Amino acid sequence: MSYLVSATVLAALGAACWRDKQGGAVARGIFLLALAATGLRLLAGNVGVWAEGALDVGVTILIAFVLPVWLCLFFPTWFAWRVLHPLGLHGCVVAGFWFSPWVRRCEISTIRIFLGVLRKLPFPPAAGVTADAWTALAAAVQADEQKAYARLDAIVEALTHVPSGTRFPGLARQVGVEALARRSATRRDWPAVLRITRLGSGRTVRLLDLLARAEVGLPVLPGRLWLAWLLSPMRLSTYGHVRALTLAAKKQESVTPPPRGPNPQQTRVEARSVSDPHLRHVRLLGAAARGQTIAMQEILSLAHAWQEALDGASLARLHARALELDVRNGAGAHLAQAMKVTVLRELTDLACVAVGAMDPQPLSQHASDSLVVDLFRSVENQLYREVNKALAPIDSEKTKTAVHPLVAWEQWLAVREAVERFEQRAGQDALKVLWYSLIRDRVWRWAYAEWTERGEQSGWAMAMVFDWMADQAEVLGDLPATAINRENARVARLAA
Repeated sequence: MSYLVSATVLAALGAACWRDKQGGAVARGIFLLALAATGLRLLAGNVGVWAEGALDVGVTILIAFVLPVWLCLFFPTWFAWRVLHPLGLHGCVVAGFWFSPWVRRCEISTIRIFLGVLRKLPFPPAAGVTADAWTALAAAVQADEQKAYARLDAIVEALTHVPSGTRFPGLARQVGVEALARRSATRRDWPAVLRITRLGSGRTVRLLDLLARAEVGLPVLPGRLWLAWLLSPMRLSTYGHVRALTLAAKKQESVTPPPRGPNPQQTRVEARSVSDPHLRHVRLLGAAARGQTIAMQEILSLAHAWQEALDGASLARLHARALELDVRNGAGAHLAQAMKVTVLRELTDLACVAVGAMDPQPLSQHASDSLVVDLFRSVENQLYREVNKALAPIDSEKTKTAVHPLVAWEQWLAVREAVERFEQRAGQDALKVLWYSLIRDRVWRWAYAEWTERGEQSGWAMAMVFDWMADQAEVLGDLPATAINRENARVARLAA
């Protein structure tokens, strides 16, 4: 009779959680807990009869409490991801995620999109997609598949610094981040793995993070690496890698390189490169082509060196040399002017990717025709054009057609990156002028239109946009925009 009552209660709970339209997490949790407790009760009864009362208190607590809780909270997702997903049973994977009390019912559709992108399926039409952490991770996987690594880095950077209160489910941090990090580890892009693993949690993510740290040269304790390997489900596939890294670390500790004295030839070359603007210019161009970090002070120092090389006396010497070579009709002066234009253009490109700000205060100390002044104006104009170009796709007056909510979010990522680059190079005073003249009203109208049209579909994404608008307005002293966008972010986040 008790088993009949238990079956009736379980059936009622199952029907309730199936009809639940608000997420079903509580009903599913109670259903799974009751199911696990009933099953283990039957098992424990048989084990108790077999043991004849020989079980101690610890085993009793394990069977009566620990195992039901584990089966309720962690078994559905573990079984779906670790067992069903490698077998290609994608429908069963979705069902396993649905049974987890950690997953809201509204996330099932976006989880299905994420699993479909892992199978190289395209995104569904915009009407059936909700922007959230799962679809953002799906877009990152798609960018990795398409080798659009700049887009991948932008998405990862945005997810790394999500505003407080923005929902990023724990299961997404485990499953989604693990899938994305494993793709980068497969192509041995360890800096990308290091950036991605900052988003996630879990045993596999922890192991990939330690492997990436060891590969890029950061200190990692061998014991900690082996412990992470032991706890990770990737033991077979990563054993050789972990062993090679620990052996290399031990070998590096045992070998001490001999001290090396300065190379006179190298010293003369470096001294010459410091004094010769041509060599310094070529060196910085090569560093930028290799993706190395360039400091803004190096660009400004090189501009000063070029200014001395292209001043009036230097141009006169160049013109005299042209006359000695029988080059007449002012060709020397034209050549020098063309050289100055080329140098200014290349310095502008270098300054746009350099790290650091161009301080406008010392510019008043230079003459109006100084190369440093021209460089500052050229960089500011170039960054202004980049911001305007990033704002063009989100102009509500020009884009009447509805776009994918996640595409709209990525359009904002491009705007945010361009604005941050403008502030880093041109300074906060120049950004304040740009904020009132170009950025605030256009982004504000666009975000409000997206939120009004799509509602909860774009709530997760637009809450991040409103938070960014409020942060920018607060820093720049725009208090009305700060208050309104804080409230807009709160409302959008609640709807999402």
